[in-house]
Amino acid sequence: MIPWETVNEIGLGFFAEQSVDSLLERLLTSSREAAAADAGSLYLVEEETGGGKHLVFKLTQSDSHSLPFRPFTLPIDTRSIAGFVAATGETLNIEDAYQTGNLPIQLNTDFDEKFCYRTKSMLVVPMKNRKGEVIGVLQLVNAKRHREVKLTSAEAVAEEVISFTQLDQKQVSSLASQAAVALENSLLYRDIEKLFEGFVRALLTIMESRDPSCMGHTERVAK
Repeated sequence: MIPWETVNEIGLGFFAEQSVDSLLERLLTSSREAAAADAGSLYLVEEETGGGKHLVFKLTQSDSHSLPFRPFTLPIDTRSIAGFVAATGETLNIEDAYQTGNLPIQLNTDFDEKFCYRTKSMLVVPMKNRKGEVIGVLQLVNAKRHREVKLTSAEAVAEEVISFTQLDQKQVSSLASQAAVALENSLLYRDIEKLFEGFVRALLTIMESRDPSCMGHTERVAK
């Protein structure tokens, strides 16, 4: 838990980030610190050429394990936890990921089996833009009593892992919402930059075709 003033300051800082990667890194780090989460991951919604959408795994962090990054995609449906949140726009605050009750979701246990880990409490939050559309999913794993403890055994998990509180959920949701707006602004600005650069290049080509002698000058002007 962190003061709300700090949450607001972090949110404002998202808009100052110069790159998408830095923005996502800051969101995941800040959210984990706010909720004392042992691990976390980020997914972004990506459009397909046929008009559909899927989730792209963009980032992961963990206090207890060094994680190799391997990008992959997930369908936006109710089978996976991240896919469920992207499909429904609902926040999931799960006490035990191995016991999800009547929810149609299923935890992928590959990571737990490979690293002898135990995913227990989870907080999975949609990142929504101004229109209310889900453009990403923020997933936190294993809230801890003591932030500095590493969960390297079943005993440590049993002793240290607690549920994410309602305050955790509100603060992380606030961070995710502010980051979503900043992310959309950043992507829009990048698209405008590409459009403007294309316009300048097209104009340069027209000018050079009309007067080849000004080729060097128009290149300098374009730069």
